Amino acid sequence: MDFFEKHKRLSVVIISVLVVIFLMIASALAKDKSFIAKNVFNTLVTPVQECVTTVTHGVGGFFEFISEMKDYKAENTRLAKQNAELERKYRGAQDYKAENERLLGLLDIKNNEFAPMNTTGAKIVGWGSDNWFNYYTIDKGSLDGITKNSMVVTDEGLVGKVNEVGLNWSIVITIIDASSSVGARVVRTGDVALVVGDNAYEKNGLCKMTFINKESQIVVGDIVETSGLGGVYAQGIAIGRVRDIVDDSTGVTRHAIIEPLVDLRSVHHVLVVLDSTQNNGVNE
Repeated sequence: MDFFEKHKRLSVVIISVLVVIFLMIASALAKDKSFIAKNVFNTLVTPVQECVTTVTHGVGGFFEFISEMKDYKAENTRLAKQNAELERKYRGAQDYKAENERLLGLLDIKNNEFAPMNTTGAKIVGWGSDNWFNYYTIDKGSLDGITKNSMVVTDEGLVGKVNEVGLNWSIVITIIDASSSVGARVVRTGDVALVVGDNAYEKNGLCKMTFINKESQIVVGDIVETSGLGGVYAQGIAIGRVRDIVDDSTGVTRHAIIEPLVDLRSVHHVLVVLDSTQNNGVNE
């Protein structure tokens, strides 16, 4: 090995001469028709042919593999696009289904709970900038009969009331807004209190019920509904569920943390009650 390393040029010459001699012998044997000559020729040439054939097949297989990989890549790209299109159509179908269910829910309460009242359905087109679910902008206004303090609901319960009215738009403040207050009643016990928005709770989508007597039997899980007092909200509209009860600093009263029954984060359509709710309770 040291000889070849030291005499690279000489090594190349020697190998070249040997190859030429091999080819000359092979050529001569190829012309000789005797059995011995053929046998010698095939013995010398067969390993070389086998090597060449292996290399040729390997190269051909490699390029065939590359071609197939390109086809697989194109097919995967096509299938990925097809799958994305199917997923888009599926999401669209689910959105239509959810939208249809919400609208059917509004139609149901319009035809049942609020049948005696004048109402209009509205779509939410904007949300609050600070806490995006404490007030909404809807696509109906004074041209549709909406006035300030009109009650706003969904089939799940109370959303809030109209606070500002334009010709074809209105601003709705929800029951978790710090400026909101609703006369309330605990369904199970009959306790009357006030549900108000609170800055400490609204960021979590909650509100609180105040002026609860220390001896009250209210417990976590109780359902709270509108009392009908105050002239803004009709009686018997579901507000929320008691999530926790907290003793006030005075030690005389307590307040309850209320989780609205309406998921204010996902509301898209609402029902606005156009008639005055004064003495017009839903469940009276």
